[in-house]
Amino acid sequence: MPKPIVGVDPANLAQNGTTRETLFARLAEKGMIPSVNDPNRRHYNEVFVRA
Repeated sequence: MPKPIVGVDPANLAQNGTTRETLFARLAEKGMIPSVNDPNRRHYNEVFVRA
């Protein structure tokens, strides 16, 4: 199964009415966990894998 790659950019997420935490929580509900998950990074690509 392909691994979803999500561009994480707090400013862009805010423009779309969400947050990094909300995005990650929704993906976690689907059994996906981030492989990097570094809240100190600003804009980066996050690879999600099956839990």
